[in-house]
Amino acid sequence: METIADIIRRHAQIAPDSPAFVDAGQVPLTYQALSDLIDRVQMRLNAMGFGRGDRIATVGPNDAATAALVTGVMGCAAVVPTNPGLSVGELAIYLRDQKVRAVAIDTATDSPVRMVAGELGLPLLEVERIDNGVTGLIDIRPGTSVGKTRRPGRTQADDLGMVLLTSGTTSHSKVVPITHGQLLTRIARLAGAFGLTATDRCLNLMPLFHAHGLHAALGSTLYAGGSIVMLPEFSTAAFYLRLKTMALTWYTGSYTFHHRIHAAAPDHAAIVKNARLRFLRAASGQLDAKIASELETIFRVPVIQTYSSTELSCVCCTPFPPAVRKPGTVGLSAGAEIGIMDADNRLLPAGERGEVVVRSGDIFSGYENDPAANAQCLVDGWFRTGDEGVFDEDGYLTLTGRIKDIINRGGEKITPSEVDDALMDHPDVTDAVTFPIPHATLGQEVAAAVIPAKGTDLTDETLAHFLRGRLAPFKVPRRFVIVDKIPTGHTGKVSRQRLNEAFGLVTDAATRRERVEDDRPATPLETRLQKLWAEILGLDRVGLNEDF
Repeated sequence: METIADIIRRHAQIAPDSPAFVDAGQVPLTYQALSDLIDRVQMRLNAMGFGRGDRIATVGPNDAATAALVTGVMGCAAVVPTNPGLSVGELAIYLRDQKVRAVAIDTATDSPVRMVAGELGLPLLEVERIDNGVTGLIDIRPGTSVGKTRRPGRTQADDLGMVLLTSGTTSHSKVVPITHGQLLTRIARLAGAFGLTATDRCLNLMPLFHAHGLHAALGSTLYAGGSIVMLPEFSTAAFYLRLKTMALTWYTGSYTFHHRIHAAAPDHAAIVKNARLRFLRAASGQLDAKIASELETIFRVPVIQTYSSTELSCVCCTPFPPAVRKPGTVGLSAGAEIGIMDADNRLLPAGERGEVVVRSGDIFSGYENDPAANAQCLVDGWFRTGDEGVFDEDGYLTLTGRIKDIINRGGEKITPSEVDDALMDHPDVTDAVTFPIPHATLGQEVAAAVIPAKGTDLTDETLAHFLRGRLAPFKVPRRFVIVDKIPTGHTGKVSRQRLNEAFGLVTDAATRRERVEDDRPATPLETRLQKLWAEILGLDRVGLNEDF
């Protein structure tokens, strides 16, 4: 079986002058130049004592030079893509848990990783841009050898190729090791699902330390022999400038980027009219159906929504026209075997809701050094995704929520995305995310963060009134937070479980209030209701003025 470096070398033989990395005002880095770069990085790393299976952290801006570095390292070692914005403490945990042997860092990058690497005794490999006129052309400065290379030469399919962390805080993430063979299977499925060819040009909006940017953008493009444009820092002005000048055929980003692109489209009507996009890709969270539909109208191309994870890469995607496309679903399998499983590990038929599971042997072998997590999520060759979903009779998958995100309000189970969708039907709501807040008696209560449209005035009362009749009463949020922006992580994803902290809604309902005596005698009916609720909630007493 081949590796991505083998694929690049084959492209270099067939079409040596075809562009791989492209940017405005620079000469493209061709496939021949990229193949030579991979060989040069191998020579440098082998000379310094690093080889196949050795983990090299890569640190740099989100540009073509860092993409070239990641690609070069994969030709002879295992790459550990690293977020340059991590704190000192986070970096120490990250480099330790990833078992990094050296840190390759752009010479111009100012990051605490330099200090952390020194404290951990890790060699720093300085990465130079050897010709600023050529997109992404880099080299690694010769350095002191750490000893004889244990496994020199080109990487093989069974070698470790990449190490990623799952989403979450650094200290709570899981380590996902990926072999070169597994990586190639992932990116081949992506390229096939998107119908990519050498004529395609991608604009990547995602970080090069995240599976979305690494696999769906960089990996699939290089597999197909196409070209890629990197966006070091997102802004709608930078996006539309590249759309105007770079002959893009597709772009990929999380739903937060698509929302901003959608909002700014009227200001760039001429660029939109002349765009030659073939499709848009949305992942790392589900794009609102209304926004997706309007983007298709604006750009006159399909929005391809995918269901992906760090462990599995792309699982499902919406098919291209003229195939049937069902709004609200994540489409059909992108090549993997998918099922729906109940809590007793039984596979369920179409129409029944349960946990989404995926046959994973060819793309995921388990978390590193975490037998407890592996025992929980790997069942008879199936990977439990933690997502709840249902298949229809045609094999289209609808996700109904994260199992861990489901809000348990006194025994009533609420899927946050259902509340999101109801809020998004309000004409004055631009974005909405539903999340749990702690409650002293119910365990959890429903809250929602809402971004209003410009010039509108939303209140808790107007939103609650709008939702009544659209949702069961227990699903209507008791707290609304009206904001200009909803906090996201570094990949642009919203963590529902952390929004209560972000909005300061932790302490007011997290602890039981002091007992407040009733201010009047209860009526006979109220007395019966007090006893009934106390029995249901397992409490000694429920006061007349309790809020639950």
